[in-house]
Amino acid sequence: MQNQNSRTPYLGIAVDDWSLEEAVFFIESTYSSKFVGVVTPNVDHVVRLNKQTETGLRQAYSTASVILNDSQVVKFLSKFLGLGVRNTVRGSDLVPALLAKCDDKNVLLVGPDQDVPTSLLSSFPIKNIDVHTPPMGVVVDDEHFQRLVEAASDDSYDLVLICLGCPVSENALERLSKIRTRGAVICCGASIDFLTGKQKRAPHSMQQLGLEWFYRAIRHPRRLGNRYARNALGLLHLVTVRFFSGSLRTRDLW
Repeated sequence: MQNQNSRTPYLGIAVDDWSLEEAVFFIESTYSSKFVGVVTPNVDHVVRLNKQTETGLRQAYSTASVILNDSQVVKFLSKFLGLGVRNTVRGSDLVPALLAKCDDKNVLLVGPDQDVPTSLLSSFPIKNIDVHTPPMGVVVDDEHFQRLVEAASDDSYDLVLICLGCPVSENALERLSKIRTRGAVICCGASIDFLTGKQKRAPHSMQQLGLEWFYRAIRHPRRLGNRYARNALGLLHLVTVRFFSGSLRTRDLW
């Protein structure tokens, strides 16, 4: 696990403030002999982690080896408020960068459809790729959750990509951190959907401006519009409370 004192604290959490290249180098050079668990918090995660009800998510984050800022909004907010976060490493950029180096690796995808490997094998030099597809609506600690943890606990998989929502992915990573002795487990949300074209990413210019969330909300207003609005209000409230309490640049949630 990374030395938590070397992380950059803000809004109650702390991140490994690395570039994409630095993150890929650390993960790839470590997971052949040690376990590496990676989470990439976005605005939704930051807001949820600050809620008293999210003790399970906090515990999951406390066991992560690598925590990378996934949000351009957080990066811009950090610059404005002087929080110290300089980098953004999106899961949708991290995953292809790691898959490109898997020519002699075994990969497990947790979440996608069974036909996904065919398209990935044609795009990346992956030695072997398997899929475990739990049913829709899997929740922490139900029988399907236990099965996915069991499937992902096999140390012969060098790279495990958990493509499920929060907090299922993060809680699965926590369980695996106690079982596995090596390999990398990445909580990566919809990253595989972007790679296979099931979902479309925002144009690069919008990504750089921190407007990827806006692009996705326009494309899926019913599914994402309300969530992003709640996240924006939650982040505003969080920043206001921590500003007046003098705790903008602290790590106090785990």
